[in-house]
Amino acid sequence: MGQIQAPKPGGPFEKSLAVLERLYPHTRSDVKDGLDKLLGLVVPSPPNIVAVPGIGRTILKVRVGSSDMQRGKSGGFRVLLDHRGDDNWCPILVYAKTKKSNASPGEILKAILESE
Repeated sequence: MGQIQAPKPGGPFEKSLAVLERLYPHTRSDVKDGLDKLLGLVVPSPPNIVAVPGIGRTILKVRVGSSDMQRGKSGGFRVLLDHRGDDNWCPILVYAKTKKSNASPGEILKAILESE
C-alpha cells in the first residue's frame, strides 16, 4: 500500500478517534493494528478496502475490527484514507459502523479540507 502518513494533530481523524475512544477504549490500538496490516497490500484489495466514489479524489474505506464490540470487521470501525500522491495515504476520518452506515460526501470533503 505504501506509506500511511500521521494524521494532522487536532484534525478530523484525531477528533473522531477521541470521540470513539470514550465509547470503545481500544479504538486507537484497533485502528493502528488495522492500518499496520495494510502496509504492503495492493490497493484496492477487497474485501477490507473499497474505493469511495463521487469525491473527485482517491478515498479508501477500510474495515477495521473492534476488540470492544466483538463483531468483527463488519461491525467495527471504518477508516477513510485520502491518497496524497505517490504511495502516500493519510487517515482523514474514522467512525463506528454500528453508529453510522456511511460518511456523507460532504463529511468526507470537509475532513479532507481540514486535514490538509
